[in-house]
Amino acid sequence: MSAVVLLLAILVGVLALLVIGLLRSHAEILRALHDAGISLDPDREHDHDHSGGRGGGRAGRAERSPSGTPTFTSDIAPTIRTTDGVPEPAGSTGRRAVDIAGITPNGGTRTVSIAPSDQATLLAFLTTGCATCADFWGAFAEGVELPADTRLVVVTQGPETESPADVAAMAAPHVLTIQSTDAWDDYGVPVAPYFALVDGRRGVVVGEGAASSWDRVRTLLDRALADAGYGAGQVRRRDLLLGKARTERVDRDLARAGLSPGDPRLFHEPVVPDEDAEPGDQEQPRP
Repeated sequence: MSAVVLLLAILVGVLALLVIGLLRSHAEILRALHDAGISLDPDREHDHDHSGGRGGGRAGRAERSPSGTPTFTSDIAPTIRTTDGVPEPAGSTGRRAVDIAGITPNGGTRTVSIAPSDQATLLAFLTTGCATCADFWGAFAEGVELPADTRLVVVTQGPETESPADVAAMAAPHVLTIQSTDAWDDYGVPVAPYFALVDGRRGVVVGEGAASSWDRVRTLLDRALADAGYGAGQVRRRDLLLGKARTERVDRDLARAGLSPGDPRLFHEPVVPDEDAEPGDQEQPRP
């Protein structure tokens, strides 16, 4: 029986020491918070002046959030500094442009330099699976109008997401197409199709957004290029409408009309006016 009493006495003593230690730690924490100008009393708010060291002044004050959690606010505005050689954060004109490195439809590797450059770059982020993207793939193959000093680069996700064979089948031969998942991450692409216009002279994105038609993209282009100081009204026809691409387009239009290359209906004998013909008479073909 005496052994049990002795054991209980020892346990009580150990618990007492633990409680004393916790109370002392709590008191030290409260003292440190008070010295730092933070009050945990919900009914009192005190601003404390601390002049320790150089540049004394009001350090801050404690406030309570709606949930009752103490928060510390400071009257000194935070500053962002970078070390030598590291670019400053991009301004309000847009995110910084990043060069694009990836795989081309023919299996090669390529890096597209976006800036610095004397021209603007329109980045078209497309996939091979969405119907709206298919409309843009077709439009780029047939040819689209771009403002002067503006180039088009199509960017899909990498081979781990997009089949290189599918990309090669949809890519227009005259449009630079790159597979790069990193580019989607660098430009923060949320959906597809998505477009970003980069000012090559400043190296920043001056316009970006989702679009469902080329007309909406042109509206984005014209407004963003005008704001960026590029010449307005200078429009050039891409050479996509020349050569093989144009011939194939004409053949498709003729096939839809029921005409094949070499169809006799495509060729007519020259017609000359008959000097003796009365008004309303049919003109006769040249003999």
